[in-house]
Amino acid sequence: MNALAGTILGAVVGGGCSILAVRMTLYVERKQRHISDRREKQALTGGLADEIDCLFGMYKQLVYEPLEAVNEGDILWVRFYARQRYFSFYEARAGDVSGLSPEVRRSVIRAYSTARSMLEGLAVHTSLLEKYEEISQSAGKEESTADILRQRLITNTRQLRAFHGVMCAVTEQTLTQLRQESSR
Repeated sequence: MNALAGTILGAVVGGGCSILAVRMTLYVERKQRHISDRREKQALTGGLADEIDCLFGMYKQLVYEPLEAVNEGDILWVRFYARQRYFSFYEARAGDVSGLSPEVRRSVIRAYSTARSMLEGLAVHTSLLEKYEEISQSAGKEESTADILRQRLITNTRQLRAFHGVMCAVTEQTLTQLRQESSR
């Protein structure tokens, strides 16, 4: 009888140890996955914040001050040639953005969308400036065309200036949210 009790006790203790070992393994794996997910999220939010900050810095150097200084009814005399892909980190990790909290995700998408729209607006503005200068230099013949282009440039400058305020606010808000998210 003692042999049977010893066998049963050994089986119960061995089984309990096995179950405990499996549970500990699962706990450790979950903990490591949580740490890995948190690090991945920090890398994503940090990378997005760095890219947005860098692009916003370039914008401030090239466009921000002239756009802030232009008076109502004047033309923005800035040419901006977007000849490269400015959103490489975002484009490479766009699928991962869906894993962010809804408010941060919306903010990131809004920031990139407004930046793209501003780039497109600046590209159109640059094209209009070049046409205006070309027509203005050929004095006389095409004064009405030059006047039309001048009015379009004034209107476009006004629109860029209005959109500039929106883009700056959205960008600052997104940077704040990403930095907070990255530090968690």
